[in-house]
Amino acid sequence: MFEKIYWYLDGRILMADFGGTASLEDVKKASKLALMMLNNENQPPMTHVIANVINVSNLDASILKLHPMREAITPVLSNPHTGWFVLVDSEPDHVILFIIKTITELTSRRMRVVPTLQDALQFIDDIDPSITLPSDSP
Repeated sequence: MFEKIYWYLDGRILMADFGGTASLEDVKKASKLALMMLNNENQPPMTHVIANVINVSNLDASILKLHPMREAITPVLSNPHTGWFVLVDSEPDHVILFIIKTITELTSRRMRVVPTLQDALQFIDDIDPSITLPSDSP
């Protein structure tokens, strides 16, 4: 299920948390909210998006279909403000990886899969020198 979406670092790192059983409807809801946040008129040019699925225990069959997932995720990935898309999952499902990698290639966006939230934040900190993470980051 989709739990919440929030600014981890205001205007620069957008975090979406998922848990329990994840479905296509959860992805659609998160994408819709992410677009509203990304389309803010004061939005900086490069916002990185982290999808934290570390607490997802099951995948609904609806999430395993390429075309509907593409329709749900593409608006966020193709948004001109979106920088890197980072998926946090310690044991990523191979079908989900294939779907997300295919979609990121079709939208010409960059994607990384990492096992922990700390790895995701460290990666973004390493690749984007304009970001300063809070000292209490995981």
